[in-house]
This record gives sequence, structure tokens and C-alpha cells, in this order.
Amino acid sequence: MKKVKLLWKSLLCACLLCVGFSSCSDENSDVLETGEGGVSLNLSAENVFYEKTKAVNVKDYEDVQKYTVQILKEDKVVSTYLYSAIPEFIPLSNGKYELKAFYGEDKPASTTSMYMEGKTSFNVNNDRLGQTVTCKPVCGRIKVVFDPTMATYFNDYSIVFGTKALGETSYTWKKDMVDPVYLRVEDKEAVSAHINLTKKDGKVSVIPDKTYQLSPQISLTINVKPIVKNGNVGIEITIDKGTNDHEVNIEIPSDWK
Repeated sequence: MKKVKLLWKSLLCACLLCVGFSSCSDENSDVLETGEGGVSLNLSAENVFYEKTKAVNVKDYEDVQKYTVQILKEDKVVSTYLYSAIPEFIPLSNGKYELKAFYGEDKPASTTSMYMEGKTSFNVNNDRLGQTVTCKPVCGRIKVVFDPTMATYFNDYSIVFGTKALGETSYTWKKDMVDPVYLRVEDKEAVSAHINLTKKDGKVSVIPDKTYQLSPQISLTINVKPIVKNGNVGIEITIDKGTNDHEVNIEIPSDWK
């Protein structure tokens, strides 16, 4: 048995999309009389994941001018705006609507982009109502760090991840990768992972599927290094999630015969 340390920390990261509605004045009374209302929108954004990588600049997600805003009615888009070009007032006929804001590429796994999204519903009834939608990342972030000594005992090594969004496919973290991967996950989703190892003699070994809990806005680092005991090579896995210690034991094979 090898001890695996899990360090947990929730990154309370969100982008707030504030949808403000000013009070109706006399000059808009004709709108209220014709079965219409309207909305005026204001968008603000906060940091999400704080570490900048070569492929993803988290500062991009603070730039509200890059966000897209959509208004939907009966699941059909009735208005789409880039926030930089959004009008001060959007007239709408009476009815139930959904407000959606998003930025980034919506992929099940990506090393080049993450996806932010927020939704809320509101009703227009000859008025202007105030609504707020919270825009959050729909992805968790995983980074694998293979200890340099892995190359002493293995010619090749990788970790294969599976999620609900990936479905029948998978994402493989190869030994030479450095940028984190953003995985679309549900809250507290069990992400599967198995480690492939190719020894110096060419023999391939697999550490069976293990699961790690991951939620949107959570960053997880998997550290992997070889452990030699009684002439056998094993693998030690450390999970780094933050600053609060929580230790559990999982069984790791101690040899590869």
C-alpha cells in the first residue's frame, strides 16, 4: 500500500454577468402599452484559474469585451451580441426568456481553451426586471507532473483520463506534456484514470483505472514518481488540490512481473 496525499481547495472562481434593468420612464410608456418590455445589460468578470500557461492566458477571461450574450425564447436564440457591441437597451415582447453568457471553446477536453457559461431565466411583462446570472467555468483543470526519475525505469509512460463528456473517447496525458488540460465535468464527477508504463525491456504494464473526484473550478495536480523497494519498482501518486490535508490509502502494485 502506498500513501496518497490529497490536498483539497475549492477555487471560488466566477464571472458575474449583471443584467440590470432601469426603471421605466414616461418616454417608454408606449413600450409598456404595446405588450413589450426590454433589457439593458452590464457584464463584469473576475479571474478563474490563476496560473497562466503558454496556451491559455487567464487574463483573457477577465476581458468582458470578448464575451457573447444571447437571449433565447422557447430554446430559440432571438438576440446575439458581442458584449463590446451590445446596445444600451434591447426591446423584447412579453414572455419567458433565458439569458446566456459565454466565452471560450466548449470542448470535453482542451489544453488551449476553457469554457465559461452562465444562464438564468426571466419574464417580460410590460416591464423591465432586474436579473443577475453567474458565469462560471464548466471545466476542472488537471495537470500531471512525471518525476524526472521515471525515465530511469521506463521508456514510456502516460495517464489516460475518462469523463462523462468524453463518452466513448478518452484524453491521454503523455510523458512530455506540460500544459494543464481543462476537462468538462459535472459537480463532484468521478474522473477515471489509468497509468500505462513501458519498462526498459519493452514490457507494458497498466495500473488499473482509479477515480479522482473533480468539479468545475477545481484544479488538481497528479504527481507521479517511481519507488524502488526490495528490487521492485512501484509508483507513488500524490494528488495536490490545495492547502487542506486529507490523506487516504490506495493500493499500488509494487512490482511488474
